[in-house]
Amino acid sequence: MLTFLLFAVLASARIPKLVPWPTHVVIQGAPLALRLPVSVQTTDRRLIPLARVLSGELERGFGMPSRVSPRISGSGVICLRLVSGMARDSYSIRTTDRVVVSAGTYDDVAEGTVTVLQALMRVGHGLLAPRMQVTDFPGTRYRGLMLDVARKYHTIDCIKQCVELCRFYKVRFLRLHLSDDHLFMFPSAAFPQLGRSNAEFVRFDPPSRDGPIPPYTAQQLEGLERYSRDRGVAIVPEIDVPGHAGRMVSDAPDIFGVPGGGSSTVDIASRKTEAAVITLMNEEMAIFRSSPYISVGGDEAWLGGLEKAPGFASAIRRAHVRSPEGLYRKFIVDLNLAANAHKKQMLVYEEAWRPGLSYALPLDAICVEWTLDSNPENMLRSGAQVVNGSWTPLYIVRENKRSARFIYHWSVNQFGYQPPYFQGKWITAQTGPRLLGAEMLSWENPDCAEIQALRTRLAAMAERLWASNQPARTYHAFRSRLAHTDRLLERLIHNVTIRGSGTFRGDENRFQGRLVIRMTNRIPGSVTRYNLNNRLPTAASKVYTQPLTITHSVWVRAAAFTSAGRRIGPVSGAWYHAVASGSPG
Repeated sequence: MLTFLLFAVLASARIPKLVPWPTHVVIQGAPLALRLPVSVQTTDRRLIPLARVLSGELERGFGMPSRVSPRISGSGVICLRLVSGMARDSYSIRTTDRVVVSAGTYDDVAEGTVTVLQALMRVGHGLLAPRMQVTDFPGTRYRGLMLDVARKYHTIDCIKQCVELCRFYKVRFLRLHLSDDHLFMFPSAAFPQLGRSNAEFVRFDPPSRDGPIPPYTAQQLEGLERYSRDRGVAIVPEIDVPGHAGRMVSDAPDIFGVPGGGSSTVDIASRKTEAAVITLMNEEMAIFRSSPYISVGGDEAWLGGLEKAPGFASAIRRAHVRSPEGLYRKFIVDLNLAANAHKKQMLVYEEAWRPGLSYALPLDAICVEWTLDSNPENMLRSGAQVVNGSWTPLYIVRENKRSARFIYHWSVNQFGYQPPYFQGKWITAQTGPRLLGAEMLSWENPDCAEIQALRTRLAAMAERLWASNQPARTYHAFRSRLAHTDRLLERLIHNVTIRGSGTFRGDENRFQGRLVIRMTNRIPGSVTRYNLNNRLPTAASKVYTQPLTITHSVWVRAAAFTSAGRRIGPVSGAWYHAVASGSPG
């Protein structure tokens, strides 16, 4: 007990290591010792799912027993409250004889619980909460992450880990790119043939599984929706049209294909095709009900040859336009109306914003700026709502990605071209209410590398978006806080920690010479089984007994298993790419 009290006194001077750093935080007095088992209390039944989430995180993150209570009583407890009249996207924390998190909405309370979680300190066999007063709100409304699950197959477990990553750094939206030329991963009841010829994009990596890759099931996606909703993260579904639709065209050419064409763009001159796309949107929105957004993509639609389609001439007359580009814009406008019918806003890439065409992109649609073919300042001046998704620094494309340090010194109104065209020059737009925020986009990455690539970069983006109206603090101070939160994140999402040590070139993937891989298992009585070929580990996989020394590229998948061969919890992953000596970093 004396040792615990001594540690408590020493800990009272500590500033909590939080990412993103709150808008206003004051630490006063000695920390509060939480009663064990830790009691997460709320009298509002709407917050019970969140209380259960936090209780589970306390057990996984700190090894502390925890329980949920539907009443508020006693000291040394954590209380969750919904309070009418509080500003949207804000929360407060008051720590006296108990920790009280208050906000006006479920999602805002959820973000407050993350601050509490990051601030807790385990001392001996006890858990301390800083005596802090927090009033917090973000500098941007839209803080997002995009996962490309339509080129590389991603397990539902991997997506859930990314949901937890988003929650942990207050990234409110997770966009799922569910369709492309390779995979159609949405389970359409109206068009069950979609996805029947799915073929994973494996140019860079060995295949992640044998045999055909079926779309996710409705039950899987409904479970994913509940999982993310409970954590205050909204999943934004995306079936990409009219371009990047090669799998749709291949699997249902009579519905989506341009007659006589082999394009990967759907037939925007066909009423039947448009009606089918809206049916797909309605199916998406029926599953992902909690999201205020739906994305239709709209990027890289190759319209050449559409003039030869049988219905092109009549479609042009009917729409009162003169070109395929005019039909494209009307198609996008019609999809926006379908989203509005469900009280959702539509996200679309910048290609949908073009001045001078017959159909103006509605101002309630949100443009994701990525190529900079359109100047973002011009888009904002036109009244458009814009999300920064520019290549530099927000694209995570295999080895083509910026460091957390680079991202930390970026601001939301800075838009950068794709390498190698960036050359250190930003296009800088005025900040304002129509610049909604930013989104990090992870393209073409294998499931096993997602957390490895995103964990520090997403944290850096989240901090800059949260404090978008404030100058960046020092990167050194940020890294110190991030080291703390990253250790806690690891305990929350992985049972097996994978670490690679060696000579790295440029990022966490590329190494030269020899690499030593170490795995640490936190589940007592279990064994670690692993594969190095991108396949999920099974009861037949190798058992990890000592560090592995490798000299070639590997795709590591590892998990804890019982002695009977049953997997315990999610799979951990990492990708290490061997490069020749002298290769550029």
